[in-house]
Amino acid sequence: MWFYQSPIGPMCIYKNQNNKYSLQINEVVYGFYNSAAMAADDVFAQYTGCSDWDDFDFTDIPTDIKEWEYQS
Repeated sequence: MWFYQSPIGPMCIYKNQNNKYSLQINEVVYGFYNSAAMAADDVFAQYTGCSDWDDFDFTDIPTDIKEWEYQS
């Protein structure tokens, strides 16, 4: 499971029961992905479906999954 404490609240990427990766922002799931890296890419591109995130200009956004905190 990967975590990022964003300016709008916590984000999490985790493998779900269907072997997909879920992107969760403030306890709401915004997408399902084939890989954690794909979910992190949408966060970086601000293409998540969460308008609080997508519509604003934030600095210090993690550029890829390697910059997220990983917890097993």
